[in-house]
Amino acid sequence: MAAACIAIVSGCGDDSGSTAPDAATDADADAAEEASVSPDAGIAVAPPNPPTPPALPAITPCADGWREVESGFEGAVGCDPWPASGRIDDCPAGEAHFPGEPGCAPVGAPCPADEWPADIPADARVVYVRSGATDGDGTRARPFGTIAGGVAAAAGAVVALAKGTYALDATVTLASRTLWGACAAETTIVGMGLGPTDAAVVLRNRDAALRNLTVRSSGTGILALDGSNLSVDGVVVDAPGYYGIHASGDGAELAVRSVVVRDTHPVGGAPTSDATALFTERGAHVTVERARLEGCVGYCVFAWPSTLELTGVSIGRVALAREFDSATGVTASQGAVVRIVRSAIELDEPPADRGSTAVYASIVAHMGSDLSVESSVLRGGAFGAVAVASATATVSRSTMDGFDEAAAEVVSDASMALSDVIVRGGGLSGDRTVGAGIEVSRGARLTAARLAMRDVALSGIVLHPAEGEPSSATIEDVTLRDVRPVLDTTYGSFGIAATRGSQLTLRRARLERPGMTGVSIELASVGDIEDLVVIDVESAGRGAPDDPGYAAGGFALNVAMGGLLTARRVATERAMTASVVVFGGGSSLDIEDLDVAQTASRYESGLFGIGVVVMDSPAPEGPVRATFRRTRVAASREVGILVQGRAVTSDVDVQVDASDLEVLDTAGADCLPDCETSASGTALSVSFGARLSASGFRIARAAYSGVLFDASTTVALARGEIVESQVGLLYTGRDAFDPATVLTEVAFAGNLEDIVTRQVAVPRPPDFAVEP
Repeated sequence: MAAACIAIVSGCGDDSGSTAPDAATDADADAAEEASVSPDAGIAVAPPNPPTPPALPAITPCADGWREVESGFEGAVGCDPWPASGRIDDCPAGEAHFPGEPGCAPVGAPCPADEWPADIPADARVVYVRSGATDGDGTRARPFGTIAGGVAAAAGAVVALAKGTYALDATVTLASRTLWGACAAETTIVGMGLGPTDAAVVLRNRDAALRNLTVRSSGTGILALDGSNLSVDGVVVDAPGYYGIHASGDGAELAVRSVVVRDTHPVGGAPTSDATALFTERGAHVTVERARLEGCVGYCVFAWPSTLELTGVSIGRVALAREFDSATGVTASQGAVVRIVRSAIELDEPPADRGSTAVYASIVAHMGSDLSVESSVLRGGAFGAVAVASATATVSRSTMDGFDEAAAEVVSDASMALSDVIVRGGGLSGDRTVGAGIEVSRGARLTAARLAMRDVALSGIVLHPAEGEPSSATIEDVTLRDVRPVLDTTYGSFGIAATRGSQLTLRRARLERPGMTGVSIELASVGDIEDLVVIDVESAGRGAPDDPGYAAGGFALNVAMGGLLTARRVATERAMTASVVVFGGGSSLDIEDLDVAQTASRYESGLFGIGVVVMDSPAPEGPVRATFRRTRVAASREVGILVQGRAVTSDVDVQVDASDLEVLDTAGADCLPDCETSASGTALSVSFGARLSASGFRIARAAYSGVLFDASTTVALARGEIVESQVGLLYTGRDAFDPATVLTEVAFAGNLEDIVTRQVAVPRPPDFAVEP
């Protein structure tokens, strides 16, 4: 990223270095009288129109059982799936704490008083099985002793399992059959001797179901194949070695309800990324409701080309298998369609030793997939929502918080839409120095509406594409607070930034304490902004703390190195160093309704507290342009508006045009009247080949000079007044000065001196840096 590092210079000062103005000559007084109108002529300056405030996210009403929680934004309330005491992780066997429920509850039906299932429909045909029974015929009085015996005799029937443990020597295949346990806590199937790709239970064809039991398997727990009306209800899948539940096939339609899958682990040479709680592929359609998926290795939920709907699902304890492997709560890939509603995906803090390419994320949309999240919570891990490789991700009416790197990342021609989203906390644990609330790169696209972000590290929203792959973002109604800059790195800190040809459209934004720069449009990026407020931007200087010649950041609005920005209704307050900066390389700002207040200095002396800076760069690559309509710059610490080229020749092209301009109460540094930077205390300073025209203006109460310019500049001031300053207009240079060439209908009143001419040589400006 590029940020202007400002050096304030002026064509002032004689050999002694004193900056006190010479006494006005009689010719100066006569010129002032001829070039100005009477002070009571009445100068009408139209004030800037104020920005429209952004709307906050609307997440409530919360889902049944979810709890309203404070968001940190007055007027915006979040929703949390757990009671105030938190989620319970140590529930008794056969129970779990599901989102929206007050505490531990049975996974399926509660355990009956006797040994048999109590909830089988009265009209069902039932075959009974009790583990270890002998000489059975399938009746309740004489049950079969094995599941295989019951299934073989139960075509189209229910196989009822008594309480107990059932060891399997082979896979149980259910077609047009239901395997119905007494309850998950006391009915267990153990898939003994199964290989890593073998499933304990297979559901296929039609009307196959598994209910109210626990499945333990060294391979896959449950496999659903090419069948319709398949269901799993009230089941715990405990420590499967490949997949917990696997659905595959164009005809596979599987409904999963009240399920726990826990502690999936890779075994027998299985790929580490396949130790997955729920895997869907090959056109399967799967719905999951009221589930807890935990203790996964690699991917917890993975959807290849298939359709998956998750409602009321809790996902947690997802581990990286190896240093460079990824770990995700939900991943959609290769064109899968995934919908997540009223769910909670909560990852642990990322391992400190994870590899640089490892993705540790709540959700990932990959390779043309479509993944959406609604009324949910994404919490923890390195990333919240990730979209990559032409995929689409949507997050709405949700909360995202506590991420190590970014709440959202959109990469490589992917797109992401965020609406009514609260982002809180997280960012940059350990020694990492790259992160943001939202990152958009490599040709990706972001749309966001009603977004509230706070307590993010380094940057809020950043567009930073690779060469030739510009990204874009359209953001409406965003509130951003408390970006934490990393001051001991070479990286800038931004509230919102677009760089390297990106395109940013921003409507109704409020940024409070946004780090070192509020909004930055730089390196040939294009911005279109309406209704922006930026408050309390801090600066991070480098070099000696008492060196005023180098300051980094502290800008409310930065247009740099070829950035192009059109803006309407912008207000800044208490920026540090400079509020609005237009810096070099062909940059352009066209702004209407700008209100700049209380630009502060990062130095106790008061140096560097500039309301507006328009400046050329060391190696110009094109003209620098700025147009201001209805602008007020008030209470700047050192300079109100600074317009500065790089030389006294015509090679420099810096042009500023302003109409309806007010510059009020410019304080000046504490060193006045002996400052080395003699622009200090000046309302409007123009130097080193720059050009400025202003009409309909009022300059009042400048501590040093109302307008200061040198012989290399072109200045035209019309229909305005300069009042109550030490010097109204100060000209420096060896050439003679004719006020009539500069002033048209300009009134002076209440100044100690109206016009002062200082005929001294104009020095070349010092070098200044561009921070990468």
